[in-house]
Amino acid sequence: MISAAMRRTIKSSILHVNDRSSTSMIKAVVFGSSSQIARAAIGLLTNIHAQVLIPCRTSSKWVDYLRIGNFKFISFRQQLDLKDPDILDQVLENANVVINTIGGYHYIRDYDTLYESNVTVPRRIAEACARNPDILRLIHFSAVGIDPASTSPRLQTKWHGEQEVKAAYPNVTILRPTTIFGEYDNYVTRMGLIQQMIDYLPVIDDAKELRQPIYYKDIGQCVINCLRMPETIGKTYELGGPNVYSNREIMEIVYNKIGKPPNVRSIPYRKAHKFIQYMPHTFGFSRHMSLNDVEESQMDIVVSKDALKIEDLKVKPVSFPQNLMRILQDYQAKVDLTMDEALHGWYGGHDRTYEP
Repeated sequence: MISAAMRRTIKSSILHVNDRSSTSMIKAVVFGSSSQIARAAIGLLTNIHAQVLIPCRTSSKWVDYLRIGNFKFISFRQQLDLKDPDILDQVLENANVVINTIGGYHYIRDYDTLYESNVTVPRRIAEACARNPDILRLIHFSAVGIDPASTSPRLQTKWHGEQEVKAAYPNVTILRPTTIFGEYDNYVTRMGLIQQMIDYLPVIDDAKELRQPIYYKDIGQCVINCLRMPETIGKTYELGGPNVYSNREIMEIVYNKIGKPPNVRSIPYRKAHKFIQYMPHTFGFSRHMSLNDVEESQMDIVVSKDALKIEDLKVKPVSFPQNLMRILQDYQAKVDLTMDEALHGWYGGHDRTYEP
């Protein structure tokens, strides 16, 4: 085992960026590994031979898919109690990099649960990092649009979480992504699924709110570049895609990619807000339309003009329509199916793994 003194001499240069045959000296702990961001970051970390520890609150079966690539560099800690400081200290004992992607799901209605995910747990992780002198970098994920007075519980608690993390670990690097899209996301594929179920897409009012979608793998590259650039320590970056669209424009692009005429139906904000407030939480419904979705339909979620941007991390993000054909292939209109496709393809041929 490398002694603590030897690890401290590494300082911020923990990547061998010029030698492809060398092994990275990164020993990372990634919290929130079931998220899209963690999947992208872990894949890139293992590609450079970083040792990655993935803590799990329950069983690791929820993130077993992460074992597929470079599995020899990944280990798991199951049944982890994030409320116990001693357990957190044990998890971070041999680490020098901590990445926190923990955040409450957008459909969570219980404010206490959301507060614990976005504020309490990140604070405990930051305090554990402060107690460990071997931790060289802490990267914390927040969100664009955070505000202590926001009507969105998600954005409100994200702001409080940032303040708690900064107070506990001032050298934290904070990354604030905008709306994230990618394979198996909760944005574009959700649109495709809703359209497939009810044959139209509901929107709040005129859907004129602005979004700046960013591909999740670009965010993963931002994590790697933060580790390569010591000047990112203690700074906050807002990560957005190259283009800004209204929500209605995004839906029209999605319809164009799946090969169907746009069918968007407007719901007044007051009616939707009242319905969501009194609607009991059911996973089958609220995961597609939640209180956070309704509240955030009244605000623009784009990168601020005076913020440090993704370009400052030397990453050129891909445009929103560029990857949609692959992401939405399960929901594309399929015509002229052969009998073989109709018989063997899932849901009338909508099968990404179909082989004739």
